[in-house]
Amino acid sequence: KDPIKKTSFPGLDKVIVTEEGDKKEDTAAAGDTVDFKLTSNVPDDLLNYIKPEEADDPEVVNTLANVPVEDRGEYKLTFHDDMNDMFIDPTNFVVKVGDDERIQPDQYTINYEPAQHEDGTTCDFEITVDLVNLYEMGAIDDEDIANATPITVTYTATLSKEATAGSYQNTAWVTYPDGETEKSIVKVNTYKIDVFKYDQTNEEKGLEGAKFEFYQKDGEGNPINVVELTSDANGHIVLDGLDAGVYYLKETEAPEGYVCSNEELTITIPDQADASNVVTVKFANSPVPHTGGTGTMLFTVGGMGILAAAGAVMIVPRKFRKKEEC
Repeated sequence: KDPIKKTSFPGLDKVIVTEEGDKKEDTAAAGDTVDFKLTSNVPDDLLNYIKPEEADDPEVVNTLANVPVEDRGEYKLTFHDDMNDMFIDPTNFVVKVGDDERIQPDQYTINYEPAQHEDGTTCDFEITVDLVNLYEMGAIDDEDIANATPITVTYTATLSKEATAGSYQNTAWVTYPDGETEKSIVKVNTYKIDVFKYDQTNEEKGLEGAKFEFYQKDGEGNPINVVELTSDANGHIVLDGLDAGVYYLKETEAPEGYVCSNEELTITIPDQADASNVVTVKFANSPVPHTGGTGTMLFTVGGMGILAAAGAVMIVPRKFRKKEEC
């Protein structure tokens, strides 16, 4: 028996839509919107569900089960989408057959409270289209069936402002009469920078009150999105919910009794992030020398965790997105 072609039934692929193209994995900052696309296709077996009296006697596909005439007249294709809990407010839904045939909202249904599935999974929404109905209204024709024309659903969702460093997985699949596709998964990453300001003479002594400017740069190298930060009682500054990109950190005022550094530290995300999407920065100040010297400052950047008391967490404003690298 010949194997059934892949296009005989619907498939499903989920991607993240970006300016650089479609991706299976991307980055975003807390509060950012992310564009998603689900792609299925017009299947060959749709021919088995069209009533001959309501169409031009379409040819039945011989390699597939012949559906009795009394059971024809409907072919429900349902997109299921299970977003991570940190993704909220799905909106701007657009359903298309091919590149140009936009399906109107009254020609599909959206269910935001789908029932639990047999395997125990649930999803955030389901979109159902009746392909027989689309065929009868002319949105799908015999050429679409022969060519497995794509059926797409695009939408936008927001990564919650409460999102912290991590990888947020989104899963989608399609069900159709007597069948279901494999699940398609995409991931969105967000990052954290943990700065530890400490006494150069005692690496375990965190310094409170060190002031910094945290910023990015425009195409001409000028600071933008500048945020002023101060280390807490444990010597920590934590910036969470960051997008990938290049950031800069510069001390503007040292704690009392210590020498202020004039170094500009460059932090590149994700290059310097560890497996938990965290970049750790250890930044030392030397005490003011009694002899009046300037002292020295040390800093390190890496993906290793810092074994120190947790500092205050700052959720970085949405303006910190991926910028053009200089």
